Amino acid sequence: MKQDNIVYTLLIIRMVLLVAGILTLARFAWWGGPIILLFILESVAAMFWVSCYESKLIQLRRQLEITEAERDSAVQAAGTDPLTGLFNRRGAMEAARRLLEVNNRRGYSASDGGNPSPTPNQNQSVAVAYLDLDNFKGANDKLGHQVGDLIIQLAAELLRRSFARPTDIVCRRGGDEFVVILTEDAEAVVGQLEKFQRVFIAELRKLLNQNHQEDNPRIAVTVSCGVQVRPLLLSTDFATTEGFLETMFKQADALMYQAKQLGKNRIALNIS
Repeated sequence: MKQDNIVYTLLIIRMVLLVAGILTLARFAWWGGPIILLFILESVAAMFWVSCYESKLIQLRRQLEITEAERDSAVQAAGTDPLTGLFNRRGAMEAARRLLEVNNRRGYSASDGGNPSPTPNQNQSVAVAYLDLDNFKGANDKLGHQVGDLIIQLAAELLRRSFARPTDIVCRRGGDEFVVILTEDAEAVVGQLEKFQRVFIAELRKLLNQNHQEDNPRIAVTVSCGVQVRPLLLSTDFATTEGFLETMFKQADALMYQAKQLGKNRIALNIS
């Protein structure tokens, strides 16, 4: 740092003057002594001042590191669900927006004039899957909130494993609702979700057995899914991209309720 260089430069100058005083003493002993004493006192004072300065500097650096760590933690917490470690709604929207911006840079060909309008990319699709745990409220009330949290965490972990590519986005929207966003192989999402549904039921049975809970079919927790697939919208405008995602969330949510009305534990799909 600049301040460090100034301090050490002054200290070096004082030490040089001290050496000069010693040489002076060798030739003019009658007045060299007081000069050396003065330089010694000044040098000791300077070293003491430098020591205090370094101590204060170290303290300030530590406070800055703590502040930066707290800031990073707060930023991460703002976009992360504390129970599952998945994205929350805010974090998922931000991650999806960044992902779509990358795809836009790859796939968009700007027209003359430099102010292109949003256009669908027929060569690439995006899928939004909205998932809800069927009968979760009954299970949570009967088995207790602790077991309920374990069920939520189980679903989150299985979703994380099922959609583990760097471009896959998994989010807990709140309660027992989850969202998955895919921009690669979007049409294959149904097969992945069907596998997730089967694995979830099997792993849930193990979880309940481990917690000494009865396998009660009246509170069997399953998964209903609504999936909306659309061509990727190419746009350089933030508001347009966010609006596109919000529309897809609402469409997938409506499809999820259709799946529940059709008997639960199933997938409602719409490709537009």
